[in-house]
Amino acid sequence: MALAKMGLGRFMMTVSPPLGIAYISAYLRSRGYEAIIVDANAENLSEREVVLRIKRFRPDLVGFSIHTEVIFNAKIAEEIKRYDHRIITVAGGVAPSYIPRLILEKFTMFDFAVIGEGEMILHSLINTLEKKERLDKVKGIAYRQDGRVMLTPKQEYIQDLDSLPFPDRGSLPNNLYGISLRGPITLIETSRGCSGNCWFCAIATMFGSKIRTRDPQKVVAEIEESYCNYDIDFFILIDNTFTARKEYVYAITDEIIKRRLHKKIRWRCMTRVDCVDEQILKNMRRAGCREIGFGVESPHQDTLNFYRKGTTLKEVENAFALAKKAGLSTAALMIVNQYERNLDGAGKETIKFVKRIKAKRMILQPLIVYPQSSLHKYLLMKGRIKDENYNPFFEGKYLESKYIDFKRLIKITNNMYLSFYISLDYFIVVIKNIPLWKILHKIRIYLKNLFYK
Repeated sequence: MALAKMGLGRFMMTVSPPLGIAYISAYLRSRGYEAIIVDANAENLSEREVVLRIKRFRPDLVGFSIHTEVIFNAKIAEEIKRYDHRIITVAGGVAPSYIPRLILEKFTMFDFAVIGEGEMILHSLINTLEKKERLDKVKGIAYRQDGRVMLTPKQEYIQDLDSLPFPDRGSLPNNLYGISLRGPITLIETSRGCSGNCWFCAIATMFGSKIRTRDPQKVVAEIEESYCNYDIDFFILIDNTFTARKEYVYAITDEIIKRRLHKKIRWRCMTRVDCVDEQILKNMRRAGCREIGFGVESPHQDTLNFYRKGTTLKEVENAFALAKKAGLSTAALMIVNQYERNLDGAGKETIKFVKRIKAKRMILQPLIVYPQSSLHKYLLMKGRIKDENYNPFFEGKYLESKYIDFKRLIKITNNMYLSFYISLDYFIVVIKNIPLWKILHKIRIYLKNLFYK
């Protein structure tokens, strides 16, 4: 279980739909296959509960979307194989894309790993298996042959994102998705890829460094469909640099207003602090945007430089001031770097800075270091990572720090959340805007995981 889902982080993080899986499900359905989605995260399902769902469906193939929680998914795959060894198991997502060979070498219950965007690759793999053709013809996979893990050439990225069907929201528990207890919400993908060079980011590995955008009219059509068919009125636009392409943003906001959706829905987005101006923020507010998240990461310029962020603290302060002037709420996305010596002191400085820029929300995330990445090799060389034991990462925690253990990290992040959020104003907002049943549901989940090891 990832750090973001532990402790008070469960209350602050977005419980969001698995958009990649929903896209793959829709893609396969459009080509005549039957598919279901089991969202273990949103439903807080145990391994046993997930396996029972899968057994009832009696599938020929089971795909897993894996960020860092490899062991959780591997146990499910192992039980599925025990139930019926003929069922094909496929690992996809961030970790398999980063380290496909290592995943298949260590976790033999997975038959294949998908590297990168999954729609075309998985469809091609299924076709090949059905026809019993050679696996080396399928681009973008890892598989075993004569006891060795083989990697095929990379699959080209999907250039025409508009050729994809809308995600399969009909198979999702939409009422369970929300931001800080509010919901239902859904994700709307506006682009794939990132031209940034942040050292800790996995987006380029998954989707490439070239940004591919969707037709603004199709983006808004998907918003309208979600509102009409699933009663969803809060949307998160998925694009790490949404405001970098000004004309594209204006095209989307103008279409929202043209369809009069701005009177019915609310939405939020995320961007860089060096990609906003007053005019575009005001236009977004007029089109129903209520919150904008900025990847601030750190209150120290030398740390931002180390992360290869390419932004300055002055740009951070300016972006938050402009957003406030435009009437937008703001969220500061901050990294808790467990690989630095004085994390307690760094945490206090982070809270002080986030309060100074007057962010309304704060999201904390540990520094995720992927095994065998250049950042991993650097920290290992500097002695900040204990050793090359990957098991903590596979458990959904992190590569072990020389300075702090996982339990201590949870305590520090809890204290940071409490220091930032405990105020009379914040609790008044919570009471006024969040249904009681959602608060109780979140408390139940938190208590269930309180003593998680």
